[in-house]
Amino acid sequence: VELEVGRPFFRTRKAPTVHSVTGKLREHSKAERTAAIVLIRRRVQHWTVVTSVSASSLILKDSEGDHRIPIPACTCRQVSGQAKSVVRLVPRGALLLTFLSRN
Repeated sequence: VELEVGRPFFRTRKAPTVHSVTGKLREHSKAERTAAIVLIRRRVQHWTVVTSVSASSLILKDSEGDHRIPIPACTCRQVSGQAKSVVRLVPRGALLLTFLSRN
């Protein structure tokens, strides 16, 4: 399998907003033969697959099943350990995959 891997927020100096991250994930997930993997922090740090992004939610799939996370519950900033209801998207951990060909 030949893949193109994009890391759109890896080298950014200014911290991206939730709006810019979810917008990029939404745009990428609409294209054919693509996948997006993101690093989130809730209670623990966790990698998960973004299956789609609606106007109000991130739809994720991982080993624990399907999840819908409201975008207003997300942040891209550091979160104190007491903010358990907040989900931190780690922009530098976003991987945008495009399947180019199968060998």
